[in-house]
Amino acid sequence: MIADFTLSIDNILAVAGAAGGHLLLLVFGLSLSIPILMLGSALLAELLNRWPWLNWLGALVIVWAGAKLIDNDPRVRDWLSLSFSAWLALGLAATAAIWLAYSVTRRGEAA
Repeated sequence: MIADFTLSIDNILAVAGAAGGHLLLLVFGLSLSIPILMLGSALLAELLNRWPWLNWLGALVIVWAGAKLIDNDPRVRDWLSLSFSAWLALGLAATAAIWLAYSVTRRGEAA
């Protein structure tokens, strides 16, 4: 519920910024973007329910993006200078840890 609210506010702010103060563009942008978001989220939910491994792919992409953001920050780069392969290994280790935690939790629910 909080995520939906946050994404809705983000969408409204993005469309309002793109409209540049023109009310007609704001109304058009919102009337176009809201159905796209609703249909897109329904399609994404259906795909995630049909193919659960896509959740893991999404987690890997988020870990990858976070690692690249950390690596591109100059202050962090000076403090923690890792090679590309080290960041890849770190992302894979984080994904494996998430998978392990999920597996242990799921095994506990089955008992």
